[in-house]
Amino acid sequence: MPSLAAVNAEGAFYLEQELAKAKRKLAEVERERDDLKAAFCCSIAVERMRHIKVEGWTPEHDDAHSKGEMAMAALSYIFHAIFPHVEGRVGPMRWWPWGKSWWKPSDDPIRDLEKAGALIAAEIDRRLRLRPEVPE
Repeated sequence: MPSLAAVNAEGAFYLEQELAKAKRKLAEVERERDDLKAAFCCSIAVERMRHIKVEGWTPEHDDAHSKGEMAMAALSYIFHAIFPHVEGRVGPMRWWPWGKSWWKPSDDPIRDLEKAGALIAAEIDRRLRLRPEVPE
């Protein structure tokens, strides 16, 4: 029969091996999570560039929306992503700041969130342009 010290040493070795495996798996999951976060950020950036390059929404155009319209439009897309079947006075059109012809929700909630993210980015850009420049 093996001694208690040998059993404890073998158990400790096994636990160390399992801990090392768990740490490797955790590192792998964290890398995958970081890759997903980067992909989501890229998809929002691509949608923002589409607004600029395809739709032609210039900074001057965005600056004309000074009453929070872009943030409200983003809210509408977020609402639709979460509650796609809600319509009427409590649906996403409640906050939509522009005409119905501009409302283009998707069947894919992630696509709606990309649109919302791009609109938030446009609103952030607009607000940053309003900040006074700090002399160096």
